[in-house]
Amino acid sequence: MICALRSSICRFVRTGLLAKVLIFSVIFALINILGTCMDNYAMYIFIRPRFIDNSFIMLNCMKLVLLIPIASAVFCSVFTGNDVSSRTINNKIATGLSRFSIYFADLIVSLFATALSVVIAFLVFYFFAKTAPVKENVEINTDVLKIAGSIILICASFTSLFLACQYFFSNRFLALIVSILIIPCLMISASSVRYMLEEPYRYYVKTDEETETYEWRINKAYVGGTPRNILTYYLDANPYSNIGDSIGLIQEVPEDSFLQKDSAAGALMIVTTAAGMSAMKKKEYS
Repeated sequence: MICALRSSICRFVRTGLLAKVLIFSVIFALINILGTCMDNYAMYIFIRPRFIDNSFIMLNCMKLVLLIPIASAVFCSVFTGNDVSSRTINNKIATGLSRFSIYFADLIVSLFATALSVVIAFLVFYFFAKTAPVKENVEINTDVLKIAGSIILICASFTSLFLACQYFFSNRFLALIVSILIIPCLMISASSVRYMLEEPYRYYVKTDEETETYEWRINKAYVGGTPRNILTYYLDANPYSNIGDSIGLIQEVPEDSFLQKDSAAGALMIVTTAAGMSAMKKKEYS
């Protein structure tokens, strides 16, 4: 395991991926800041807010869920997918390294790259908030650290999923396409589920135009019982279900605001790691 991990780390540094992760993390952070300043804070050249606080950092951290997973999909395609697709992994197996060690070495490095991206972006957010020409009251407290930790866990779960896709499909480009398509599918499904759950149990309709009589009728589109509980949990666990409500969420961070998302992310990491290992064992490498 140590030999496989050393090999993955050396490849991570030697191929320039570490430098690229650092550069793109800063770029993603600046893109986030630009969007937040213009859309949420109206911080244009001549129109500035009087003051920014921790909600600025927390909002930007939450928006990383839109960018970091895409970068993770590309990273997994370049770092692991290239070895699997070109069958270079055969050389590692031939040297005596176990498949378990090879998979987990790549997983550890990929998770490190993801966590590093979030941390670098977080530092850029903090530096900008402290140096922007506006009044600020920004400090790193438990609420900020909770958001940052949750974002790292959520993005890491995507990374483990994308790494498993590389071993499952054995074609880096096909795996990359599938990985990237997962993100809009989650967004669309979150919107659809939210629309279904917003259907009322009953509605008031006019039954007689002349007497203007109204009555309550049961809404057939209403989802209740166990299906409603399942859909509600899915919506709470989906990291893209509250992107539009980010400002409302960060005004006061409840203790369990990310509990379901964190638990779902942890479960996804376990399941996808097991699935990736299973796929790797079934592949014919020589």
